[in-house]
Amino acid sequence: MFEDELAEPNGHLPLKARSLIAELSPVMGLLSSVDEQAATGNQSDATRDVVLMPEGALPSGIPPALRHLRFVSVAAARAHEFAGFDFVPWGWSESAIRVGRTLNLLLDTPDPAVVKHVNSREFLSAFDRVRDVSDGGGAESPGGVLCRSAVDVAAALDSFARHGSTGWVIKANFSQASRNRLLGNGLKPDSSQTNWLQRRIENNEPVYVEPWCERVAECGLQFWIPPRADASQSVRFEGACEMLTDAFGRYRGSIVTGRVSTESVWWQAAISRCQAIAEQSRLLGFSGAMGMDCMLFRSPEDGSLRLRFCHDINGRLTMGRVALSLRSWLHPGETGFWCHATAESAIDWQNVSGDLDMSGVRIVPTSPSLIGPQSPNLQTAFLISADCECLVRVARKILSQDIRGPFQFH
Repeated sequence: MFEDELAEPNGHLPLKARSLIAELSPVMGLLSSVDEQAATGNQSDATRDVVLMPEGALPSGIPPALRHLRFVSVAAARAHEFAGFDFVPWGWSESAIRVGRTLNLLLDTPDPAVVKHVNSREFLSAFDRVRDVSDGGGAESPGGVLCRSAVDVAAALDSFARHGSTGWVIKANFSQASRNRLLGNGLKPDSSQTNWLQRRIENNEPVYVEPWCERVAECGLQFWIPPRADASQSVRFEGACEMLTDAFGRYRGSIVTGRVSTESVWWQAAISRCQAIAEQSRLLGFSGAMGMDCMLFRSPEDGSLRLRFCHDINGRLTMGRVALSLRSWLHPGETGFWCHATAESAIDWQNVSGDLDMSGVRIVPTSPSLIGPQSPNLQTAFLISADCECLVRVARKILSQDIRGPFQFH
């Protein structure tokens, strides 16, 4: 809910959102990465990293991948001594900073106004470009349009239609995880969508309008940005994971390999472009984790393959960054899929059975079996195989959707 807080610091957090935060909080401990051998060892409490949990949501049924951690509620953490601990928030929100200061931790935080700016669509709009890569290069065009009025929105939708794209998505200035957005077709939003737009325009909030594209592949690029005053360090590229999303663009997991997963030059071009964006963010005063997403898609005009260098800038940690921490579980030649499955898939990661053929795939559960007294609706696990086709088959079964497997985008 990081972007929600940026948009409305004193806004109400819905019950469903609070439940999701509690379910996903334990997997943040994967950032404190260990390999398979270390996960089975014993550690004293003094040497364990700590994951701060919401009240009443302490996990149980902890899988081996998380057993090197301590899970402590925010309230109980106040009685602990954390001298020498680093504080790693999901993002530099006001609420996260308050927690860190409550625990008497020394925090080197960027200016809140800078944090807000680099996470906005206004900031993204200056860098969002598309290039035709079917013939090895070509001229660039905008990926989306920043709009400040209903007239701007109408003009953008008309332009998309003239270039063969009738589907569109309209995003709030602060949006994430397929939330705070509109999906539609044609030249005009419906009445409820118009009301959503009108509220934002009246509040002087821009919206970002994009054509809905046939996605071929998506990749999350992860960077670490040191404070601007620290001249001894430069912006660091941490790695990349291709993403799997459903038909509505919602995140379902990440592909993890020991390197950037592609036959190469497409993601490499995006990495170079996003490195420059990270450098610009540092000059503005931002520091910390930053994730940026790029995409290959088919042009609705002529079917050519196009690269969108950066369609999301997240000045915070991302699920792709968490997925990168699982690389240590891979053996040479293996590929992993960090899978996010809802309760409807009825998968018990601790005891997979039934009609799901898991031959050729090993499973590393990464979610607890209980959050407080409740079974979580969202469960995660790391599926590993040396056979990409086998991995794709199992992922399709679990997610109940047709997906493109690792590197299968030709």
